[in-house]
Amino acid sequence: MKIGKYTVYAPFLAGCDESDLYQQLRSGDRIWLFDRVAPSDENNEMAELMMGTIFPDRCFRMLRLNKNEKSIRIIEFKGHHLSKQQALAWRTAHPVMYPQKAQQNSQEQK
Repeated sequence: MKIGKYTVYAPFLAGCDESDLYQQLRSGDRIWLFDRVAPSDENNEMAELMMGTIFPDRCFRMLRLNKNEKSIRIIEFKGHHLSKQQALAWRTAHPVMYPQKAQQNSQEQK
């Protein structure tokens, strides 16, 4: 995982069953965004609005779809009122569960 000023980039979801993924996205109290309205926003105005005004006390994730590579990337955001430790605690408490990884983890625990 590479930590940047505003986002944490997770690995691409390769071979993930889309129906499982979207079921996870529709359940629970976690905030998911599907790409920003202005992905080419050079001044990061949309990101600043989301992290400073709309969700200043929350962490949330966004799916960025890349049609050329046929891949999905998860980008994580933290509101400006949260510390790095609070964001890390949130990510630890709310991991992204990849269907293949969940199955692999359950087999390893046996």
